Amino acid sequence: MKTTEDELLMPGHGMCPGCGAAIAVRQIMKILGKETVILLPPGCIAPATTKEDAFKFRIPAVHIGLAHGAAIAAGVSAALEVKGMRNVTVLPLIGDGGTADIGLQALSAAAERNDNILYVCIDNEAYMNTGMQGSASTPMGAYTTTTPFGAMAPLGKDRPKKDLFKIISDHEALYAATACPSYLADFRRKFEKAKHIHGFRYIHVLCPCPTGWGFPTGKTVEMGRLAVKTGIFVLAEAKLGQIKVTNKVKRRIPIRAYFRLQSRFRHLKDEHIKTIQEHVDRRWEAYMRCLEA
Repeated sequence: MKTTEDELLMPGHGMCPGCGAAIAVRQIMKILGKETVILLPPGCIAPATTKEDAFKFRIPAVHIGLAHGAAIAAGVSAALEVKGMRNVTVLPLIGDGGTADIGLQALSAAAERNDNILYVCIDNEAYMNTGMQGSASTPMGAYTTTTPFGAMAPLGKDRPKKDLFKIISDHEALYAATACPSYLADFRRKFEKAKHIHGFRYIHVLCPCPTGWGFPTGKTVEMGRLAVKTGIFVLAEAKLGQIKVTNKVKRRIPIRAYFRLQSRFRHLKDEHIKTIQEHVDRRWEAYMRCLEA
């Protein structure tokens, strides 16, 4: 696997200790290299890396609006095409709120047009930069400031997480994938593959967040691995809508092992965990049928 020796995300950025997004972005930069333009909406990454006195990328970065990240990326890509700069990767790095909620319309349109961008969803499963509000990517059972638990809402978030990977796969995009930096070989392979495709590509990256999820900063990699081993997050890829699971877990472990390490699930009772486990099992079985197709 080819990675550049250069560190294009410099040290001294303002992301939290143990931040899964920081680990992911550093690796993405090493794979894509200097011929990259980053587009950053409001979120965790933008204020932590692009302050006036502390710009932390060694490549161009553009601040953009939250609702139209994919549309602006398409415009940047078109401008580069006019200039004959076809080897530059246009990389919108957008959180789950700006992808699953506010920016979904622009994302869907970019996928349908087959715009030449590599759209990356940095998924820490809530609006962490503004105080841990719930998003459509927040998993069932998680506490956030807008999905509190109580007598009327014992689960906290009582709806399943939106499966953006499958939504984009249904657009028959040239390439779509899920990835997590806890599985680095799989992560690097997918970004290397996406780098060399001309057209619309989408990679959904699970980025464990110690601050919002409530786990010790030294357990970020473990959290990502547990998400995969429990089947809560499935590593997969799709070409023109044909889904393939890229890391089939031979023996899944119960979701309780994942939940007990995070304070956002601490309110759940046994019957709640059973309900969520049943949902995870159904979703896992649906993905496993992709292996048999």
